[in-house]
Amino acid sequence: MTGGPSPDLRRRFWRVVRIGSGCLLVAVGVVGLFLPVLQGIAFIFAGLTVLAADLPWARRLLLTLRQRLRWGRAPGGSAPEAQPAPKGDAHDAQHRDQAG
Repeated sequence: MTGGPSPDLRRRFWRVVRIGSGCLLVAVGVVGLFLPVLQGIAFIFAGLTVLAADLPWARRLLLTLRQRLRWGRAPGGSAPEAQPAPKGDAHDAQHRDQAG
């Protein structure tokens, strides 16, 4: 008799654990999209990150989402600087009402 489970059985066990925990995180993330208490996007990204280790479709989806989120960023990787809001007619009308 051998001294424990085979390495192949261990790999399968940890793969099932990773896939199960990844699916659980994605499910919590989907619920979190509708509840103000949970950060749904964070759980979805965490779940996809765990699933990407074993599932090619999750890896592709995670890369696609990362690329789309970087779409509005500056080339250096940081978010573009916020521009001040232009003062329009509504702003001017409010000041006229207060002055008069």
